[in-house]
Amino acid sequence: MNENTIIKGSVDRTYTLLIPVVLLLAGGLSFLYSLTMASSIDSENVSIAAGVVFILLAFFSFCLSRCEITVTNKRVYGKALFGMRVDLPIDSISAVGTSWFKGISVSTSSGRITFFGVSNRDEIHKVISNLLLERQDNNFKSRK
Repeated sequence: MNENTIIKGSVDRTYTLLIPVVLLLAGGLSFLYSLTMASSIDSENVSIAAGVVFILLAFFSFCLSRCEITVTNKRVYGKALFGMRVDLPIDSISAVGTSWFKGISVSTSSGRITFFGVSNRDEIHKVISNLLLERQDNNFKSRK
């Protein structure tokens, strides 16, 4: 039996574009605040904290933009958070769910993998759920 691609996830640009905008606003506001409080020692702490937040959000935005998922009739594969390559056979998947930041979680006996920033996550969830139900029905019919 050949492997056929059923659905591919598409990156939700809302998060990959919204986070840099928030970063620019936060950086600009912290810079203005540090200028107005230049005589205060706290302005250095605010600038450092704003810099740390900026770096963390930039890193998170980068990681979200790298996620991708593809579902075939035999497996689920793609790149999860931090660009980790994932290849899960359908027979090893025990559950599927949705998570925050437009994520879809695929559970196996060895753990759970979450793909974030997927704009068509509800469609992918439905496809994987149907594949799991189909597998369960086939196993039930083969026992009879």
